[in-house]
Amino acid sequence: MKVPLVLISGLTPVQVSGCVKAIVGSGIKGGVPGAEAAPMCAIAVPKALDKSMAQLIDELCGDHMANAPP
Repeated sequence: MKVPLVLISGLTPVQVSGCVKAIVGSGIKGGVPGAEAAPMCAIAVPKALDKSMAQLIDELCGDHMANAPP
């Protein structure tokens, strides 16, 4: 995984929004040395709880790449 992932669970929508804003606002970066990037943020939802972590990471990375600026 080239982009760090922050997986959020157990928070209300307002708390999630504040958490993501704080993460983005902190400027934290990570990932592959020399190609550090801001982390992806994802929320654990009941619909996805039966998926494997590998499947979730593949889906999240695909979504992240599809929505990244050119």
